[in-house]
Amino acid sequence: MVISSKNNQYSKENILSYERTMGSGYMSAGGLKTTVETAKILEEILTSTKGGARILDIGCGIGGAAFYFAQTYGARVHGVDLNDVGIEMANAKAEELSLTETVKFEVLDASKATFDDGSFDIIYSRDALLHIDNETKKILFRNMHGWLRGGGMVCVTDYSLGFKGDTNEPLSDMFLEYLAKRDYHLLTPKSYKDLFVAAGFDEDCVISEDRDQWYCKLCQDEVDRVLLPGEGRDTFLAHSSEEDLNALIKTYMDKIQMTLRGDRSYVVLHATKTGS
Repeated sequence: MVISSKNNQYSKENILSYERTMGSGYMSAGGLKTTVETAKILEEILTSTKGGARILDIGCGIGGAAFYFAQTYGARVHGVDLNDVGIEMANAKAEELSLTETVKFEVLDASKATFDDGSFDIIYSRDALLHIDNETKKILFRNMHGWLRGGGMVCVTDYSLGFKGDTNEPLSDMFLEYLAKRDYHLLTPKSYKDLFVAAGFDEDCVISEDRDQWYCKLCQDEVDRVLLPGEGRDTFLAHSSEEDLNALIKTYMDKIQMTLRGDRSYVVLHATKTGS
């Protein structure tokens, strides 16, 4: 399950606030920068697939990555999410960009979706699977393996547990409260890989990277965007108060502290389906 707009975290007001902080089309740290980083992993398929790579974007949000893949590589993207407000915004933007022939968005629970085997060249998910409980992840990952054509790739970025998750050190009270408030379901990068292997991907074809320091840098960049004088700060304060700004900065600094303490981290996983 990817979260619906009934959860206030993803109300239209909050989505617009995220977008002002992270850039047009984005609701998660790194904005376009993270999309470009993941596109490098997928570049061979993106550039070599005749007629444009067929991409399933799970938890597509308001469409930033889908628009990038379509405009930059001519990909055909099917974005799914349970957030009806975000899907409405993404479809409106697709109309504005004249991309409705190559990009479509629909309200759909990815964990209950049905697609024909081999339907996609790439399955992409950006900071969304944390909303899915870990047992349901197992089912979804098996389905993802089936939906991919041979030689296709999965690319996932997500919040993860930090090194404490591997050493069984106790998690901080701050982090436990953070998880409970948001109902997040996190895995360590190693556990993420294990689930993809169990879903049918060859172990040698699954790369799961712990990007803790990279994530801290992303968070600091988001803080600097609104804290330092410039367009980012001006845009944020045109719609929000200084109190809102200080709350946002605290949120990001808390994320950095939880990451450095080993409570949480950030995983970038990519897996290739063997066969033709």
